[in-house]
Amino acid sequence: MPEPTTDLPSQEFIELVQRVLDKESSLDDLAELNRILAQDPQSLSYFVKMRMLHSHLVDKLGTSSSGLTGIHQATKKAKSSPITEQLTLTQPSKLTRPVIIKMALATAALILLSFLIPVGYRSAVAEGAYQVVATHNTQEFQRGTWMTTHKTYSLKEGSIQINSSDHNRLTIQAPAKFTINSHREITLKKGKIWAELDGKPLDIHTPQGLVKDLGTTFGIDQSSAKSTRIDVLDGAIQLSRSATRQNKAEKGQALITDANQWPPKKVDADASLYTTKLRQSIGIVFSEYYFDNQRILAEQPLSTRWTVANTIDGSKTLDQSPVTVKWLCGYKLFPEGSANSAEAALFRTHLLSGHNDSRDLSAAKELGFTGDPEIGIIIRIENLQPWLEQIGASSYRIQVLRNSGQPNVHFLPLSIHLSESSPAIETQKTDSSELLSPQYPEPSDTEEGARSFTNFQTIFTADSLTLTTPIQQKGNDRGNISAVRIIPIFN
Repeated sequence: MPEPTTDLPSQEFIELVQRVLDKESSLDDLAELNRILAQDPQSLSYFVKMRMLHSHLVDKLGTSSSGLTGIHQATKKAKSSPITEQLTLTQPSKLTRPVIIKMALATAALILLSFLIPVGYRSAVAEGAYQVVATHNTQEFQRGTWMTTHKTYSLKEGSIQINSSDHNRLTIQAPAKFTINSHREITLKKGKIWAELDGKPLDIHTPQGLVKDLGTTFGIDQSSAKSTRIDVLDGAIQLSRSATRQNKAEKGQALITDANQWPPKKVDADASLYTTKLRQSIGIVFSEYYFDNQRILAEQPLSTRWTVANTIDGSKTLDQSPVTVKWLCGYKLFPEGSANSAEAALFRTHLLSGHNDSRDLSAAKELGFTGDPEIGIIIRIENLQPWLEQIGASSYRIQVLRNSGQPNVHFLPLSIHLSESSPAIETQKTDSSELLSPQYPEPSDTEEGARSFTNFQTIFTADSLTLTTPIQQKGNDRGNISAVRIIPIFN
């Protein structure tokens, strides 16, 4: 077996691996690590060894080494141990008793060596709690920088989004002052925070009490030093002043309180008070009925900021962006299926790709497809580059939501063109295995049919593009489009 690598990788790579193993990495860190490992076998070997050693230390001792340099030096001094000879993805349960004994001895050596590591290296990697992933109208913070614990930050203008390594996302609006006490605890002294929490529970201290996350999406408005407002859009929170003063708010509720008011006043939640997501997708949804529109806009603001269109042709500027969408349908808007939830309403109404006898020829001419009788739906998206600059994104992806009220349908291909006259640069076909279940997205949706998310693989940077479908001509063919989502990508 070849000798283990004796040369230390670069300090930058060591620190990257340290953040990943300590679960303090950002999405950008993970992407960079994947890129390096795919290109460099030596780095891959080093990472596998460090991961196995790290995992063993945590499993056996409840702690990890003081630094990857210490682990690496230990592997050099214990070349003959099974830790360097058996570093594979083998499950620990398959190791023999002699191997486990040798690993324990090697672990003891690692602990001893960790005390010999220079103090300067131990502090070389800052304890990053949250990373700035997006900014808007502010020069005070730069994307990619880490915010450390036990430090107070001020934001004088604009807004920033910070993410933890376990995918908790906080958007902070100026003027704001806050302290990151730890990964799980923040003190908000002034300003607004919008929290979307997919990781471990987070506690936020305010002048009027402790806000405890109970698995939720919520906003805290601390614009005034005298009063606190908490708006819950999903899940629940608990506001506590003491062991006997606790009040809970659930989805759709808001609490308002000050130093002299307990229990807090309960009102309806209002997400419009907050900047809810700097990295938010935008999209257009074709929806015919007022009730459906209200459900989409009221209950679906978090994953995508939707703009509703309710005609077979027209033009819209997407909400809070410079992006414009022009569309033309050869037939009609057609509602099918239930709309018991906002998620179902996203699919309910769709452009139906019928024959173009009723097509508005002047609108078709403007979109550049007048002479092609095979095209049933045209959707032109423009001014995408100013939007990318506005939110600090580098590129974007396109996703199309499709629906039919009929079972066993065949969705016709979707094509994307960079200009009206250019050939399609990508065409997506929806395989029957990719269809969502007839009851998606809710068990109460008993009407049969088919739904699909169609994801284009191309990463786009173009300022404009055109999406088309053919005309449906036989029984089970469907060229339907329910909605188009534009998803930003951040390097």
